[in-house]
Amino acid sequence: MPRNYVRKTWKDTDHEEKLRIAVGEVLAGRCTIRKAAEKTGLPKSTVGFYTKRHHDCGLLHPLKVKRLQHSTQILPASFESELADYLKDCSLVYHGLSTKETREIAYSFAVTNNIKVQNNWKKRERASEDWCSGFIKRNKTISIRKSEATSQARAAGFNKPVVMKFYDNLASLMAKHKFKAHDIWNLDETNYPTVNQCSRQFQPSEALTLRCFGFINAGGGSAPPVFIFPRKKVAPVMFEKGPLGCIGLPHESGWMTGTNFFKSLQYFHSFVKCSNEKPVLLIMDNHISHLDFQAVTFAKDNGIILLTLPPHCSHALQPLDVTVYGPFKKRLGASENDWMFVNPSVRIFIKEIAELSKCPYENSFTTKKITKGLKKTGIYPFNRFAIPDIRYAPSSVTERPEPKNGNNVLSNCQTQETFVNFGDTVHPVSASVEMMIPPTILEMTPLTSSTEQLESSFVVPMTPLIQSSEQIVSDSTYVEMTPLSPSTEMMDSVSPSVEMIPLPTITEQILSDSTSFALRHVSPRELRPLPQVSQETPSGPRPKSNNRLGRTRILTDTPEKI
Repeated sequence: MPRNYVRKTWKDTDHEEKLRIAVGEVLAGRCTIRKAAEKTGLPKSTVGFYTKRHHDCGLLHPLKVKRLQHSTQILPASFESELADYLKDCSLVYHGLSTKETREIAYSFAVTNNIKVQNNWKKRERASEDWCSGFIKRNKTISIRKSEATSQARAAGFNKPVVMKFYDNLASLMAKHKFKAHDIWNLDETNYPTVNQCSRQFQPSEALTLRCFGFINAGGGSAPPVFIFPRKKVAPVMFEKGPLGCIGLPHESGWMTGTNFFKSLQYFHSFVKCSNEKPVLLIMDNHISHLDFQAVTFAKDNGIILLTLPPHCSHALQPLDVTVYGPFKKRLGASENDWMFVNPSVRIFIKEIAELSKCPYENSFTTKKITKGLKKTGIYPFNRFAIPDIRYAPSSVTERPEPKNGNNVLSNCQTQETFVNFGDTVHPVSASVEMMIPPTILEMTPLTSSTEQLESSFVVPMTPLIQSSEQIVSDSTYVEMTPLSPSTEMMDSVSPSVEMIPLPTITEQILSDSTSFALRHVSPRELRPLPQVSQETPSGPRPKSNNRLGRTRILTDTPEKI
């Protein structure tokens, strides 16, 4: 059969329901197979086949009469669903698996759980390509796509505690000053390339880049942009045909500096007309140029409250990056393509950039896009839970384990210890032995920090216990175990003088008493754990740095300003 088989015959959409009715009538004894086939219009052989399949149990499957999976499918549907969830978890933490790695872990997943596989799987120690293509078709929630490149700092830096600190600062400012929508502004800069990246007519070596400041507020309005040209001096011809009211500032490299930011802040103040009696909030990233002392002093004296975003979080907390700059860059590329079509074999100079950006700016900095960006980031209307928890998944690689307290008593958030009793003794079970014990014997329950446990040198588990080892297996089935409460008789039967049997002895006793038992299910996460940052303390001295630069701050507050 070809890999991409296309059905050539028509299939009745009500076939499953008709088959359920026909088989149900036959099993209930209300009609024969022939009459049930005539009523539903199904072939007699089909009704007879499924009647015979369900005749032994006398019950129909609650979901489907037919099999939920093909008879030749290697991994069951539940296993494939678990593997698909694992692949999605890997993708969320920016460590997605390729098709080759997926085939390898599918083979390990099947072998570890005692699933019979084909010989070509064993020969190559990975699943086949046919299985991989079928696996993708059966699980519509996953697909093969090229991931977008991102930095490790951004993946680990965007975490929930850091973002919640920003929302705490924002909430305190909004509660103190009662800002209205038009008083909440957002500032961000972007680059304007003189070479269209979508075109192959020009070489990147000739490209010059200039910067631009954009201002938007929660009411859907915007202030004219500020261009930073890579020149020592700026002529009015460079920006006079740009967006209405824009200005241009010079710098040799075209990058933003503290001096140019101070001038941009002065221009912003002349536009919004704010004061200490009527302040405005300006949210921006914590670039070093934004921390200029002269600019912060000017903002504090003129009613501009500066709130910085946490580092590596602008892709989710910066409204301009979320909904505005993306469409603007696409329209700017289209505008440059149109200009090159009219002016063939001529490269774009800096003086044309402001003019080419006028129409894209007017079509992108719209009220709808601006208000949507501030809403998605939770800035206005204020919503500290606007960002879903799933977006914090990449930062899970830096999570630290919960420390143990001084009494070595396990808390609810720590690793739980398993206990099993044989005869009159209670033994702790390690992870390597736990996978060999049937799940009905073990109960994962954390220890409690009661006074009796702390005063005594032994531990009585609050788990269902087995009276004797003969109850483990009876006719290849597990008998129902009776839980015992920590009564006085049990406390007396277990004394501190009882000698603990080593773990290998427990394993041998289990293997000798039970001839067959089900192994513990091994998940893909156990075969290939998700990456985790080592939490070991570095041996050498840590470099001295100002950690306050990497936090969200209210720059115009007196302690921060000082």
